[in-house]
Amino acid sequence: RPVSDGQFYSPPESLAGSEEDLDEEGLGRKAITAQEKEYVRQGREAMSVVEQILTQEDNWKFEKNNDKGDSVYTLEIPYHGKTFILKALMQCPAELVYQEVILQPEKMVQWNRTVSVCQILQRVDDNTLVSYDVSAGAAGGVVSARDFVNVRRVERKRDCYMSAGMATDHDTKPLCGRYVRGENGPGGFVVLKSSSNPSVCTFIWVLNTDLKGRLPRYLIHQSLAATMFEFMSHLRQRIVDVRPSHCSHHLHT
Repeated sequence: RPVSDGQFYSPPESLAGSEEDLDEEGLGRKAITAQEKEYVRQGREAMSVVEQILTQEDNWKFEKNNDKGDSVYTLEIPYHGKTFILKALMQCPAELVYQEVILQPEKMVQWNRTVSVCQILQRVDDNTLVSYDVSAGAAGGVVSARDFVNVRRVERKRDCYMSAGMATDHDTKPLCGRYVRGENGPGGFVVLKSSSNPSVCTFIWVLNTDLKGRLPRYLIHQSLAATMFEFMSHLRQRIVDVRPSHCSHHLHT
């Protein structure tokens, strides 16, 4: 795919002193091994499922909303079952949300209390990475922490930013006794630019997860919706905290 079509993504930073940042054209990493190509394939597959979910908004089933106007919907998808979709309007430019949620996942633990660990295990190519994530406990401690190994694909498009991923395996993170290993189906984050007002955007979180363990399904579903709303409150606070103060005047039209 040509680099010029706006889909190209360049990681914000690579580890200091690593050899990858010597390539100044921005055409840094390429998937070479069979395993790397498999990660890229999984990322593309997750992206295509998320894109399909976005086109089916008429079929989303409303579940609940909060006082901020954020709504959680569900959609049954083939092979993966019930998928949760959070949709929220944000009073800030899309680029800010892209920066915080998509470009810097490893910084999320500083502000997002629903996640206790996010570690990038491998940057596969300029659009693809593998991460290790640990969720905080939920539902007042009824749902204990889970760990996940995910592949993520990031794309920048003219009208939106997308990060899509799903469960994968990585040699550095075998199952450990400390956590129950959850397994994510295709999901991710989408930040839609507004065509009429560049200072607002729509944030969509698509979540398909199997938390394993023995909890009743209804309890898991309740806790996922609550976690999505909690995430939004942390995200809004983060945007307030990182935003230059002069942007907070709403008088500019």
